[in-house]
Amino acid sequence: MKEYFKYKYGYINIDDENLYMTNSGKWQEARETEEKSRANEAVNERRINYMKSFVFIVFGGIVIYFAQTIDNKKVSIGIVVAALAIGYKLYDYFSSEFGSRYRIPLHKLESVTAQGTERIRIGFLNANGNPDFEMIDGLEPKGREFLLALKK
Repeated sequence: MKEYFKYKYGYINIDDENLYMTNSGKWQEARETEEKSRANEAVNERRINYMKSFVFIVFGGIVIYFAQTIDNKKVSIGIVVAALAIGYKLYDYFSSEFGSRYRIPLHKLESVTAQGTERIRIGFLNANGNPDFEMIDGLEPKGREFLLALKK
């Protein structure tokens, strides 16, 4: 079995042994992931924070540049609205980089439950054997059904 599904911040890849959280959905990236632990959780958080900072700094720079170059206030409001639209597209483009990268062995999977209509909670034991969970937002319908049927 090899499946993959898109969610809000990347992809979930599943094979016979593991569930992988990846940014690209590529199996090579999935195989390179490590089991979730405190160490790689910190690395993921740092990477995500750097990416979000980059996006917001670029967006802020665009807004400041446009605000300083426009003298006509009516035109500057339009430029700010355009900058907001560009900022949203920039955020949307980089959103797949905001997801975590790690693997969960299927034998350590404890539960998969729906949290409303847009969210899935995956409960599992991490690399240290401690209970952990991951919240998945915006999972495509096919993936939602597959994951919910995975651990009943």
